[in-house]
Amino acid sequence: MANPKINVKFAIVLHFHQPEGNFEHVFKDAYNNCYLPFLETLQDYPQIKLTLHYSGSLLEWIAKNHPEFLKQISDMVEKGQIEIMTGGFYEPILPIMPHRDRVGQIQLLTDYIKSKIGCKPRGAWIAERVWEPNLVTSLKEAAVEYVILDDTHLLRAGLKKKNTYGYYITQDNKKDLAVFASDKNLRYLIPFKSTDKTLSYIREAALNINNPLFVYADDGEKFGVWPGTHELVHEKRWLRKFFSKLLDNKDWLETVRLSEYMDGNPALGEVVIPDASYDEMMKWASIGKLGKSSNSWRNFFIKYPESNHIYRKMLYISEKINSFKGSNLFKKRISQARRFLYKGQCNCAYWHGLFGGIYSHHLRQTLYKNLIQAETIIDSLLHKRNVNRINLVDFNSDGEKEVISENNNISVYIDPSHGGAITELDCREKMHNFVNTIARRKEVYHDSTGKNLIFDSYRKSCLIDHFFKEKETLKEFVNSKHKQLGGFLNKPYKYKAEKTHRGPVASLERQAEAVGGKFKVLKKITISNRRGANSKVDYVLTNLSNEQKSFYFGVEFNITMPKGPSVDYSYCFLPVLKKEEVGEKNVTKTGILQNINSFGIVDKNKDCDIILSFDKITDVWYYPIYTFAQSEKKSLEKAYQCSTILPHWRLSLKPQEEWKLSIKLEF
Repeated sequence: MANPKINVKFAIVLHFHQPEGNFEHVFKDAYNNCYLPFLETLQDYPQIKLTLHYSGSLLEWIAKNHPEFLKQISDMVEKGQIEIMTGGFYEPILPIMPHRDRVGQIQLLTDYIKSKIGCKPRGAWIAERVWEPNLVTSLKEAAVEYVILDDTHLLRAGLKKKNTYGYYITQDNKKDLAVFASDKNLRYLIPFKSTDKTLSYIREAALNINNPLFVYADDGEKFGVWPGTHELVHEKRWLRKFFSKLLDNKDWLETVRLSEYMDGNPALGEVVIPDASYDEMMKWASIGKLGKSSNSWRNFFIKYPESNHIYRKMLYISEKINSFKGSNLFKKRISQARRFLYKGQCNCAYWHGLFGGIYSHHLRQTLYKNLIQAETIIDSLLHKRNVNRINLVDFNSDGEKEVISENNNISVYIDPSHGGAITELDCREKMHNFVNTIARRKEVYHDSTGKNLIFDSYRKSCLIDHFFKEKETLKEFVNSKHKQLGGFLNKPYKYKAEKTHRGPVASLERQAEAVGGKFKVLKKITISNRRGANSKVDYVLTNLSNEQKSFYFGVEFNITMPKGPSVDYSYCFLPVLKKEEVGEKNVTKTGILQNINSFGIVDKNKDCDIILSFDKITDVWYYPIYTFAQSEKKSLEKAYQCSTILPHWRLSLKPQEEWKLSIKLEF
């Protein structure tokens, strides 16, 4: 029998989301196994009140494929059973974005909800509960009245657990925002434990608290998408048992909508909430010992330079869009550019936790596709369809300048401080970055696998300069066991940028020890002014030592195609003086080619090729890069990330002798 002294309010808040660019079958399965059966079950219990959040990317898919679902939601809102929350339309991590984009994303979703569902949201879902205090100002400007964070946030603010059963007011720039705290323990109970255990936990925790509000806020995919949950929640009727049990205990427990509770109850007080997310996220964001807790989500940009690159590109394009001061005649085009920018802010491929994340090639690909589309539109307005420039900017905010060379067809991002490597190579027509790669890195779950995994010591980009011994093997490179005999990898190059009649030229130079002597490497990257997406790299190697040196010199390229490891993509290579193709292998193969002057990856459907041509005969090693990331099923999933192409030359240079090489890149 329930304790008659207890009077509990219970707010159930569920967040439903599919990222922009996810596979169509994932949307369909999630809808059929989770979203639809959950809502249909809830309709059978009209006395149960819930607060729901659907991301804009998911709502767009639903509106296109199941508009009747939105009608069901609208009817339940009108009856007062559910409340809908807003948030960033494409589920961005709000604190890392400019204020203008935060407000714009939230207003976009609010307007969409008004249009499709017919209600005005009062609360906002904070993606991954990543919080920084200055969010308050942005949220209030977007007409948000409350948010939900974890109880972890309030505990970090100095509150005791027993004081988290309600809501608090937090401030920034004299703006007030209500903050509810989701109970971490409930996240582990629902829906994995029995309803009795959940109610027992609530009852016992409420014994010494006056009229508490318990908030359970979690991912809605736990109710049918996560492994085994469709069977548990729907086939074994866990959800119906749960709702029935709540109604059976209505004498002491009442479900409420969050705005309903806020309207009828005062705040528990004021609080200053520090930077935080939920506990698990803080562990994943650690940049110290694997698994050690950390205080900032932004550490992902340090852990993964590939994530930082996408992030900095997003900021770079956002600033371009914001800088446009043209006529209102271009309002529609600016709106299009901004919409693509917002899609490129979807959080899922910017970080990595227990599974997926930044290792999901198709999600990274979607971010780049949208950002390149946004950039192409805004550049056409800023430069009147004649983009032809080269800039020196501290693109990745590391205190050193990078070189960005652009024209109407191609964008090349060069990092002089890290080996003079090309970190991004965009074909604007195909909306594709050919250097959308990620290195093989050690993750916290790798130790328990028992597998002999391979990890990289440097970022997998293009124009990586290698000096290595004559007896080095392909196997050693594949396994990241090769020995560098030159001080050029990841080291700073001197640089300059200039415009020429041929096109923008970036010159990079470094002198360093190599193979027991001193060498100079000079490379010039030219973006052609001519029609077509072409570029050229000219190398000059000089032996600055006083004796002859023999060694291998290699230039590493890491290339990914628009459809990843599709069977449509194959390596092709051409022998000297011949035009016909003499060999073809799928991009997931490993191999050695000798005495060739051209190598590329071609699309059998003639959609998108990239060809490397050399003015000196070369041998080429090629192999795929695979990562092993944990899946939702807790197993390691092997995922193709890119193809490594390593042309290399056996050299023997006398003192002060120069060796020259030209490499042409064609799309």
